[in-house]
Amino acid sequence: GEIGVSYYISPQIWAWKAKRRFKMERVLDRLGVIFPFEVECFSDTHLPVEFVGHPFVRQTHHLPFVYDGAAPVLLLPGSRSAAVGRIFPILLDGFRYARAKRPGLRARVIYPSARIKDVLDGVMAEYAELHECIEFVPNEGQQLPASAVLMSSGTMSLSVAMSAIPGAIAYRLNSLSYWLGRILVKVRYIGISNLLLEHPLHPEYIQGAATPQSLGQELLRACEPEASREAKKGAAELRALLLPSSRATAADWLARGMAEDSAIIR
Repeated sequence: GEIGVSYYISPQIWAWKAKRRFKMERVLDRLGVIFPFEVECFSDTHLPVEFVGHPFVRQTHHLPFVYDGAAPVLLLPGSRSAAVGRIFPILLDGFRYARAKRPGLRARVIYPSARIKDVLDGVMAEYAELHECIEFVPNEGQQLPASAVLMSSGTMSLSVAMSAIPGAIAYRLNSLSYWLGRILVKVRYIGISNLLLEHPLHPEYIQGAATPQSLGQELLRACEPEASREAKKGAAELRALLLPSSRATAADWLARGMAEDSAIIR
């Protein structure tokens, strides 16, 4: 038609439902992607796809965390109620194991909404002995210092990686969802930073592998200076990967597309 359709930030066809790319080819005039490997995902279509850089590497973007070896550790269970209810106890068990080895350890839990805070409070009722060493902080855009992290996968995990904070990813689904996911989802890692780097910057512990001992040991390892150096190196590599290879920022890309559409209409 006469109206050009530009789509910014692609659905994750590289993870599941890859055939969506053919419907996108029919409907869209152009696609701007934020991960460099996504361009290749559309190589068997005629859809113009351009890597325009990730929003996290813009000069105006401020990451929510900053590394500080003397700060509390982060526990990030996610932003969806059901997932938080499954994952937060795993993170607490790992933190409790680490704290038994390192009694001075303290933690911060970041939550996005009052609804999620209610879920967290319900879980904490079973961990009375940890109340005094865990602080709950609403996600209000402030930059928080952290020394290490135990977290769920998701967008926040990329922010943590780019903030050079070492730690680990934990994830657990119900058994049926997990086995269906194994069939449908075709990725090597669940953490986006691990996918981008093609190695586990943050080791992943999924389902039965997410034990108190394994997560606690990872948290203790993350508190060591060597882990900080590895995280800093990984953050630099991620920044280099996510910068656009040219002046192809999202705004430039969209402006070019609008100019092309205008020329076609005239």
